[in-house]
Amino acid sequence: MKIRLCQIQVDASSPEKNFSRIRQILTSANEDLIVFPEACTTGFPYRRLTSITTANCTFLDEIILHSASRAGVILLPLLIEENSAIYNRQHWITGGKIAATYDKIHLIGILGEDRFLTRGSDIVTAPWSNHMAGLATCYDLRFPELFRKLILKGADILTIPAMWPVERAAHLHPLAKARAIENQAYVLVCNGCGPCGSMDLCGGSIAIDPKGTVIAEAGTKEEQLTFEIDPAYAAEWRKDFPVLGDIRLI
Repeated sequence: MKIRLCQIQVDASSPEKNFSRIRQILTSANEDLIVFPEACTTGFPYRRLTSITTANCTFLDEIILHSASRAGVILLPLLIEENSAIYNRQHWITGGKIAATYDKIHLIGILGEDRFLTRGSDIVTAPWSNHMAGLATCYDLRFPELFRKLILKGADILTIPAMWPVERAAHLHPLAKARAIENQAYVLVCNGCGPCGSMDLCGGSIAIDPKGTVIAEAGTKEEQLTFEIDPAYAAEWRKDFPVLGDIRLI
């Protein structure tokens, strides 16, 4: 399976600029899975949430229509309003439809995210070919119990769009490697980079195999990582070293 992680700099002041950047990437990208960073069209301008979520809904419809004419999956994380609540939502888009959505469960208390956003409650997997992707977002990476539950639902690939800041950059890769090793799964982290509103993002998007080996890693600037994974490798490793069969506390 061919993967593209699109590490882009999100302009928090101009959704239209971000829409154009995503359109440009999708014009030439032909991988089986294309992943964008968390809140990839807006960042987190909380004072303008209503206007940006309206624009995001229109753009989402455009990408759904675009997906009908291409193979593969587009993983598009957006801020979306539904029933007067705003969610940090991933959209697993393929074949002209949304096949799965995931609303970020763990909101960052110290940043007051729960004052503006509604947390999700569902643990979400998405069937992909003969395999299963488990969906998580950024701060979720710090909560291993979510990933264990994704694995118990059949996930062998863990996709994690993010907006990880420079001040905590040292935590990103160790956490991602731990989630890969302990769950014997591929971990795909797609981060933003550079200034984004009041944040400065560290980049460092990374793909890690089920044994914890780094497959591809980005620097701190805009970059698109393209690589291949073999999900059957996870099944082989789990058979050779059946750690998951010894789970007792969940």
